[in-house]
Amino acid sequence: MSNLLTFLEDYQKRYGIGKLVVMNQLRQYVIDTPFPTVLEEVQHIFDVRDLKVLIGVGMRGALYYAVVAQMARVEGLV
Repeated sequence: MSNLLTFLEDYQKRYGIGKLVVMNQLRQYVIDTPFPTVLEEVQHIFDVRDLKVLIGVGMRGALYYAVVAQMARVEGLV
């Protein structure tokens, strides 16, 4: 069973169309996985590049704000 960090690691290793395939898998993972699980996983991401990928995936509502808040923490803004 994959988790958010596994998908993000895979995304960083890919090139071209491979990145788009993983982004689609990430989008589906976010849709299918319970909200609290994704929210907790976001809090364990400390790479700004990964957080930007998540914004590109199309996080919605509270998940979008959780990603932005995590990015602010990582960049030392909070």
